[in-house]
Amino acid sequence: MSIDLSPLLKNKYEVPANAKLLNLNGEAVGEVNLPEHFKTPIRFDLIRRAVLSALTARLQPKGTDKEAGLRTSAVSFGTGLGIARVPRIKGNMWPRARIAPNVVKGRRAHPPKVEKRLRERINRKERILAIRSAIAATAVKELVMARGHLVGDVKAIPLVVVNDFEGISKASDVKAVFKALGLWSDVLRAQRNVRIRAGRGKM
Repeated sequence: MSIDLSPLLKNKYEVPANAKLLNLNGEAVGEVNLPEHFKTPIRFDLIRRAVLSALTARLQPKGTDKEAGLRTSAVSFGTGLGIARVPRIKGNMWPRARIAPNVVKGRRAHPPKVEKRLRERINRKERILAIRSAIAATAVKELVMARGHLVGDVKAIPLVVVNDFEGISKASDVKAVFKALGLWSDVLRAQRNVRIRAGRGKM
């Protein structure tokens, strides 16, 4: 018995089939058909999992020495002496505690273990579907703005510009084109978020 899942996979957001083709002055000069990727259902759960998989792939397993904090001859003196029963070093007037997690030079209570699962694994087809879904989400203006981008003045989303843009060689001309397309406010937003790392090396 096959179940029709098409109603569940229907896009919640309307993705246009065509996109306006703009020139460097921000004027519409035609239309282009969007690729098949933009017809993919927008799946936030898959996108989130693919991003998490990419971030955790950079993590490196780490652990501690199994003998860390235990290389000592300390033993517990037992009860009846009016002192705590933590292991102590013999031969001192005030025996110093060792080995226990709460004492100086003792072991850690919960050290990191190399067996810990650090990486979020994702199937290859799921990752491909997540990439296609993320591409489709870039065609929805409200989703782009939800990411923090200032695209209220942008002429069209998705933004498709004629090939003449590749011939620009001066930064001032690029700035003029960005202003004509309504992108300059988002460029300034990105500039404000650039932070110089603290430290003497960046003085």
